[in-house]
Amino acid sequence: MPWTPLQIGDVTLAHRVVLAPLTRGRATISTIHSRTSVPNDLMKVYYTERATPGGLLISEATPVSVRASGFPGVPGTFTEEQQEAWRPIVGGVHAKGSVFFAQLWHQGRNTHSSVIGQQPESASAVPMDGSVMWSGVEPLPFEAPKAMSKEDIAATQRDFVNAARNAREIGFDGVEIHAGNG
Repeated sequence: MPWTPLQIGDVTLAHRVVLAPLTRGRATISTIHSRTSVPNDLMKVYYTERATPGGLLISEATPVSVRASGFPGVPGTFTEEQQEAWRPIVGGVHAKGSVFFAQLWHQGRNTHSSVIGQQPESASAVPMDGSVMWSGVEPLPFEAPKAMSKEDIAATQRDFVNAARNAREIGFDGVEIHAGNG
């Protein structure tokens, strides 16, 4: 069964072995856009080494905006700088014959104002238990998020639509929505 073809929308996979999204936090911190990270050569090596003819790779989680971000070193697709940096990575994956989807992400309450520069947003004002922890950074207690208004929800929907459009313009073959973790 893993070696039989699979049709996903207008994409045909030669087999069913898929690289699941693995958020790694190894993007370069941008010197142009505050609180953003940019794909880099290390990421190109990582993805192209895992590309197989007719296979599917799903990118690490990519935040749809600064306020959707959650961890340092995670690259989005919402700035021109990020988009340009993704293009050679997507091109390298395609050169090996693989299909590449971008995983779109909003961290919700699973982030901290020290990362996004504002109070986190979520469906309610209920904070997560425990602490935000990143490698090499002191743990910080989760903050109570702002309960999203209808306007906040509409803005987030627009962020996801824009991120999906950007992913297609970059050359990704599709998107996956990350819908978990806070």
